[in-house]
Amino acid sequence: MSTESPVSPSVSRRATTLASVPSQQRINTFLRDSVYAMRQHVPGICDLALGNPHQMPQAAYVEALADALTPRNEGWFAYKTNEPEAQAAAAAYRLVEPRVGAALAACPSGRELSGWGYASDVTIAAELDASQAVPTLRDGWLEPQ
Repeated sequence: MSTESPVSPSVSRRATTLASVPSQQRINTFLRDSVYAMRQHVPGICDLALGNPHQMPQAAYVEALADALTPRNEGWFAYKTNEPEAQAAAAAYRLVEPRVGAALAACPSGRELSGWGYASDVTIAAELDASQAVPTLRDGWLEPQ
């Protein structure tokens, strides 16, 4: 009887891309090379570096998630191409589509992120069909659409 796992050992392209993001590299370095990494398995150590897995999340956090993820009508998660904001975004994208990566890198936010060491995040943001998530900024908060 074989003990090999049926799961492929290959790493997805998305995981590889994520591993190249500077912020993720810093987290990985911390988890692999820090004093935390050296001591995390010492008996008696209480590992709270990434949160306490035994502590319940704050009620306000759970309520915000439940509120954002509870559909309020049949089109709650639908594509809303009839709304002016969606039409403006689509028109703006069509203008820069052939050079979207360069346009994002050259815009003020792209330059700022690159200056902070997040140029690869800007590159990922320019990828087409790389994710199914579409966050929307409303009143300073990202909300799912």
